[in-house]
Amino acid sequence: APRQADIVGHGARGYKLISFLNRRSGLSASEFQYHYENGHGPLVRSTEIFAQSLKTYRQHYCDPDEEFNLATGQPELFIDGSSELHFVSENAFMKCFHWEGYADSIGADEDRFLTKPTMRFMVREKIVIG
Repeated sequence: APRQADIVGHGARGYKLISFLNRRSGLSASEFQYHYENGHGPLVRSTEIFAQSLKTYRQHYCDPDEEFNLATGQPELFIDGSSELHFVSENAFMKCFHWEGYADSIGADEDRFLTKPTMRFMVREKIVIG
């Protein structure tokens, strides 16, 4: 897998998932953001296997009123948000997404607010150079 180097820290290693998200049809941007922050985020953090496996979980939102094409200056929104999940190891990452309860809990919640066929992911080993 491709490597990423962050020039901070003290030689720590980990595994990072970056996801690019689109809201489900019929949800406003504010409804998407509210559920993502107040429903999905707490669900992920409170799920035992994720709580044990994650170093950090970051959510990012796109503001439809402020996103624009740099070349044309025209409004343009490709995604509604993104997330970064930093796992303690590749093994921890694999355990979380192969966990037998994923589809019925986190996966079911994703169906409530995301358009899953449009989701895109990047998975990288993260090497922190001290």
